[in-house]
Amino acid sequence: MTRAEFEAAFAKLRDEREGSTDNKGCIACTACERCVDCTFCKGGTGLVRCHYCTDSVNLSECTHCHGSRDLLSCNHCVACER
Repeated sequence: MTRAEFEAAFAKLRDEREGSTDNKGCIACTACERCVDCTFCKGGTGLVRCHYCTDSVNLSECTHCHGSRDLLSCNHCVACER
């Protein structure tokens, strides 16, 4: 695959995912958008492998966080950013 082919494929994938609000592989999450492999989260956007997080955005591998944004592998954080 050439660089141009890779960039075209990546752009296509990004555009398809950007327009979607579906969750992938999540269990018992409610009112979430664009989350992957999460459990029992509520009102999250862009969460990845998070558990019991609420009203948070762009977390990765976090648990029990609330109202937080852009966290990585954090636990029990409230209203934290980056």
